[in-house]
Amino acid sequence: MNLAGKHMIIVAGQDAQRHIAKAPERVLSARQAVADIGFEETLGSLNVHQGTDLHKGIVKGIWQHHATEQFIGWKNTLQQALQREVEEMGNGAVPVSCEFFQFIRRVVLRATIDRMISPQFLAEDDNNNNNKNQTNGFLDQFMDFQDQLEDVTAKAVVLPRWIAGPALLAPVRRKREQLQVDITKRLNKLLESAAPTGFWLAQMHPRYSTKDIAEYMVGLLFAAHKNPAIAAAQAYLMLHEHCSDKERELVQQDAKSMLRFADAGGGPSGNDWNGEDTCLRRLCLETLRLTAHSIGAVRTVQEDFTIEVPLDSGNGDSSTRKYLLQKGTSVGLTHITPSLNPQLWGPTASRFSLKEYSIE
Repeated sequence: MNLAGKHMIIVAGQDAQRHIAKAPERVLSARQAVADIGFEETLGSLNVHQGTDLHKGIVKGIWQHHATEQFIGWKNTLQQALQREVEEMGNGAVPVSCEFFQFIRRVVLRATIDRMISPQFLAEDDNNNNNKNQTNGFLDQFMDFQDQLEDVTAKAVVLPRWIAGPALLAPVRRKREQLQVDITKRLNKLLESAAPTGFWLAQMHPRYSTKDIAEYMVGLLFAAHKNPAIAAAQAYLMLHEHCSDKERELVQQDAKSMLRFADAGGGPSGNDWNGEDTCLRRLCLETLRLTAHSIGAVRTVQEDFTIEVPLDSGNGDSSTRKYLLQKGTSVGLTHITPSLNPQLWGPTASRFSLKEYSIE
């Protein structure tokens, strides 16, 4: 594809995608590709080059060693965030006309901040809302920034950089920098008060300065709240649009079972909740398979790279075809094509179905 002079190779085949996904960063760079799109300006250099690995290490580490504790903690935090947002809708701080996805975003963003940063991070905003002194608090400020960032990124990728840079990317960079100033002030006040901190902030401070933590926090919240919010909202809508009454009943039973596990403080021997064979899990997997939650991945070719893809002639003979990706090329992976492949998912691959369950 030719995007305003920027040539991008779109890879749809499953075998070719596997080769590209497994290639090392030094050969096919995800970081450089993200920077080239404009995220280095909009999200900041720290997030593009170090943030993903940093966040992944902290989150995976806490789940690996404290899975049940985190499971229970997240359940309680989400419940409290939901209650708080309903209260704010009642006192006018959140408009009653707030649409479904926007409301879910607020709940998940609040829970993410409470769990990863600190329950006290939003305390000043909450006090203002309790007094009906409505202000453009941090939740609104951050969601507005994120919406503008995503809109600008979609436009910038199809424009020459000399236009996109000053006209689109620079204003978002300035908005992020102002947001980071606000976050730094809140963090300094929070840390000086010796208030309880979430597991992410506890790992970051005092290892990093509050100024750097503020930049990392923009990237953390950018990814950590909206992806779960999108997936949760889409799963709910898929459940009501495509599932039978019996399937909806089974999903509700699975959800109640999960909540009972959390309320009981875990399993009898401290085991993690086993949701592997539930209708709820299947609903989540089918939603991820058939929605645009994951649009695709991008890579920038750092050195010439050859992909060898097997070809099926249909008569039992096998051969391969080689593709050369030259240094400097941009490569995009389209995630939806394997999800619609009848060879993987059968003739009804494009239909949403909880077919693995025998439901009478």
